[in-house]
Amino acid sequence: MSSPQLTLIEASEDDAARIADIHIAAFETKLIFLAQFSMPAIRDELRVTLREKAIDEIRDLQWAVLVVHDGAGMIITLSHIGTDPNYERRGAASILVNWGLEHGKHENLPVALESTKNA
Repeated sequence: MSSPQLTLIEASEDDAARIADIHIAAFETKLIFLAQFSMPAIRDELRVTLREKAIDEIRDLQWAVLVVHDGAGMIITLSHIGTDPNYERRGAASILVNWGLEHGKHENLPVALESTKNA
């Protein structure tokens, strides 16, 4: 049985909460994250802030907030690339990185990638 086709699309405001959840999932086991956001209430505030930031970036035409969907749900975002743990190792991050590289080349823009240790 093959995996569903991955599709790169622009994020909508409906994706913002999931973008925030994926961002937190990428860091929530890191000691520095746990030290900075040690209490659940603080992590909840961070989730709200990340959701609001995602909405602001989606609305701002200077940003390209993209997500990869597989027909069942969003997998990753490009503003901060973070793969939903349920969808790791399926090529979604590669789709976004390649889009960023091609977009940078086409627009003659510099491209940088920042990664966590386990990426």
